[in-house]
Amino acid sequence: MKPAKPDGRLPLLPLRDMVVFPKSVVKVYVGRAASVRAVHRAIETDNLILIATQKKADIDTPKRHDLYETGTIGKILRLQGLPDGTARLVMQGTNACKLGEVVEANDCLEGSYRLIDTPPADPAQLKELFKLLLLRSREYAQMRQHKESLLEAINNLAAEPYNLFDFAANMLPLSLEDKYKLLACEDVEHMVALLIGHFDSYLELHKIDERLQDKVRGQINRNQREYYLNEQMKALQQELGEIDGGKGDPNEALAARIAATPMTEEANKKAEDELTKLRHMPPMSSESAVIRNYLDTLLNLPWKKRTRPNYQLDHARSVLDRDHYGLSDVKDRIVEYIAAYKRSKGKIKPPILCLVGPPGVGKTSLAKSIAEAVNRKFVRMALGGMRDESEIRGHRRTYIGSMPGRIMQKLTKAAVTNPVFLFDEIDKMGMDFRGDPASALLEVLDPEQNNRFNDHYLEVDYDLSGVMFICTSNSMNIPQALSDRLEIIRLAGYTENEKLHIARQFLLANQLAAHSCTKEEVTLGDDAIKSIINHYTREAGVRSLEREIAKVIRKSLLQLEQTEQQQKSKDRKKHKGGKPTPITQIQVSSDNLADYLGPRRFEDSELAEADKIGVVNGLAWTKYGGHMLKVETAVFPGKGECTITGSVGEVMRESVRAAQTMLRARSHWLGLPDNFFNKHDFHVHIPEGATPKDGPSAGITLCVALFSLVSGLKVVPQIAMTGELTISGTVLPIGGLKEKLLAAHRAGVSKVFIPAKNAKDLVEIPAEVLDALKVVTVSDIDQLLSQVIDGFKPGWLTLPQPYLFSKELVEKTQTH
Repeated sequence: MKPAKPDGRLPLLPLRDMVVFPKSVVKVYVGRAASVRAVHRAIETDNLILIATQKKADIDTPKRHDLYETGTIGKILRLQGLPDGTARLVMQGTNACKLGEVVEANDCLEGSYRLIDTPPADPAQLKELFKLLLLRSREYAQMRQHKESLLEAINNLAAEPYNLFDFAANMLPLSLEDKYKLLACEDVEHMVALLIGHFDSYLELHKIDERLQDKVRGQINRNQREYYLNEQMKALQQELGEIDGGKGDPNEALAARIAATPMTEEANKKAEDELTKLRHMPPMSSESAVIRNYLDTLLNLPWKKRTRPNYQLDHARSVLDRDHYGLSDVKDRIVEYIAAYKRSKGKIKPPILCLVGPPGVGKTSLAKSIAEAVNRKFVRMALGGMRDESEIRGHRRTYIGSMPGRIMQKLTKAAVTNPVFLFDEIDKMGMDFRGDPASALLEVLDPEQNNRFNDHYLEVDYDLSGVMFICTSNSMNIPQALSDRLEIIRLAGYTENEKLHIARQFLLANQLAAHSCTKEEVTLGDDAIKSIINHYTREAGVRSLEREIAKVIRKSLLQLEQTEQQQKSKDRKKHKGGKPTPITQIQVSSDNLADYLGPRRFEDSELAEADKIGVVNGLAWTKYGGHMLKVETAVFPGKGECTITGSVGEVMRESVRAAQTMLRARSHWLGLPDNFFNKHDFHVHIPEGATPKDGPSAGITLCVALFSLVSGLKVVPQIAMTGELTISGTVLPIGGLKEKLLAAHRAGVSKVFIPAKNAKDLVEIPAEVLDALKVVTVSDIDQLLSQVIDGFKPGWLTLPQPYLFSKELVEKTQTH
């Protein structure tokens, strides 16, 4: 073989995770394009190539500092191109060398090199070392599976010591760093001694393994096969000195944790029993892993640790007032609880509050403020879409992948036994074949039994009586058994004045901070905020209001940036690098608000218009707050049918039929022919068909609309009404009065008619709403019609039935 020149330059082939020794034959797959070009470059010259090992295998284009200092001169013996553009080559190392400069030339890497000059060695010493290497190689080959072929190759190389060294170095499973140390070693005696040391280490490890196997085999018998892995691990730990007489045993560590954890007597006994089971089973079994996980869960629970509550009433009131505007009923209830808890010295049971209201009124944030006011940790658990009962009670340990319920998980994370625990959106729970989570909450939220809450996974009772539970809901669609355990606090929504204060104190400041903007840069006046409230949002809460404010700020910042860029461009042209002219701030008012939010979405009279025949404004309650409900009616020749459209529920359909029946029974007093209702069809339509509508509170609205239609008299404009109606004409009370009056106030109506029995509920209505609205109470339909229908004559619908009297009496009464 043609030897390499002592110094020179050759194409460079960098290798990943591979060291090539002199005299060794290796097979290499070359995939990188530069490496393939280097191989072809070497074939074109004298088949010699410079081989260097990368320090890190994940580098695709290595530089000089990415390669080890020592490399190998290789001779390419065979090259085979593969269809994917890569190459498979067989090459043999010839000489070790020191790597010099690495450059890119001829579309590949080329490197300079210097052959290593090894100092002369003592022949006698070297002979003894090679003899010892031959002995260690044969001993190692005896341990391998293909020992016959290895021994044959070693014996064939016995007369060639250097070739034996290269073969032995490749045969031994050394790390990349160890192989490189052998290649870089310039002292032959030290190099051979280093390889012999690696053989001695591997042979010693093998002897230790055999001794451990013999020791374990002597400790077990045929009836104790399942303990094999356990005894082997113990013997290995004892051999390494990691354990001594039980010190460091995981079971003993668990025992110490059990002794140090202040659990209940029942939980402590359960933990001791589980630990006893764990001691008598192999640690590698699946059952032992289940028990360890159970004990970890049990010991990580907060059994006695509590935070010290703050009972200062002034502090609680200041925190609640700081974070929320209005909501006086809720704040008063929280302060009352703190006062009672302070007086009873903690003996009173925490209340189960349920904040019910439309989205965006601050239910979740109010719960956080309560936690801060009483100085407790806050935990939130979302119940929306939950259908699995095990989310509350946990899985039994007989199931694979079992775990405790989310309540226990949240308490473990909180690390205290008395946090403020929020069940968010309790009305969004469902039920299916996996159980009813709402029923599972009964035990959690019942103050009489939650001191013995039993999670299926824990199998012991846990005291939840110290937890202050708070629930939120958008509606009263809560199971009756569950709602009986809750103290309902309604958050009906905000008035225009309250929204204005909230926007000024909270929303605007939060959005300015979120957009890294100052109030000097963007100014949003009160008139602009009022215009957003009245003409761009129709909601009970303030979420849409916050989104619209954020939109105004974003567009203002865009305008500022564009103005600044334009000004800088002008200043550069005018002053050639002078100081830019300061940018004026953006002032948003009701006059230029449309430039930021577009045309108005709602007008003041849009929902309050009701001065047409057969058109009346009603009021409805939804889980998203109060809503204006416009009822439109039409009559035309037909067969006496009644069509109801607008996504109306069955209860509202019954209200339409009841109102029609009442008018039909009194058709004589209206001056209608006897067959009027048989020869005419009615159509009752409630716009916004995409929105479902149902409930009995539209009874008087439907009756007034139908009466206006058949009588041809207009309804007084700018009014709205709500109430349930019987066939006899009595107006019955309704629910959700506060939400409905707030909706009427937002719509801009001037007068609202409500049932007389709801007069007692007016104390809950904000004063500014009552000042803006004229609320009139009515007890029967005749009283209502006399005030809302132009030209209505009292007694039309309450006089006796006409067919009970003579024709003369009927004519006389109608004349009256």
